[in-house]
Amino acid sequence: MCRSRVLLVTFVVAVALQSILAQAQPKCSSILETSCTSNAECACSGPRTFVCNYKNKCNRISIIDIMRRQRPCANIFKQFCNTDDDCPCKKAKYVCEDRECVMRVKPRRESQQ
Repeated sequence: MCRSRVLLVTFVVAVALQSILAQAQPKCSSILETSCTSNAECACSGPRTFVCNYKNKCNRISIIDIMRRQRPCANIFKQFCNTDDDCPCKKAKYVCEDRECVMRVKPRRESQQ
């Protein structure tokens, strides 16, 4: 009997906490496409999960977001630049090409014949 009461109380507390947390977060429809700088700013109540995407807008994660997040210094990649010094990254070498920071690709070695 005592065990069932503990389970009931635990369930009631869990439901109450879920309700409180849902009220603390804005609705997903009001967050969609708003400006952001981090994923935490895109939290919302509802079944959807939004991230701060490559355009700095709250939206669903896309293949572009996944690819950018896998790159070293993802916040540098494809940013505007004038010189190589505008592309600082300690994990990889970025260069300024066509006014965008891109990873330097090593030239292919010609095969000796």
